[in-house]
Amino acid sequence: MTPVSNVEVLAYPSDILHSLTMFYAGFLKTRDKTSHAFFKLFLKTQMFITFIEERSFVTENDDKFAFFDDCTDKVWYSNLYSL
Repeated sequence: MTPVSNVEVLAYPSDILHSLTMFYAGFLKTRDKTSHAFFKLFLKTQMFITFIEERSFVTENDDKFAFFDDCTDKVWYSNLYSL
């Protein structure tokens, strides 16, 4: 996910809604079908929305997110290559 550094990018709410809808659909395609019901609900929670907002803008938490990304990449690749 690339941080947004220019607020003007978010000037059109319909574009944001379309982007989120496409993101959700793409995300669900990467999940097991048995967990779709859970993720459809989870994607609408304040916790998930806050996570996306914090990841979308440059903040003081960038170092923490970089660490999180490194950890998830390691888990992803170790699972990918262990199959």
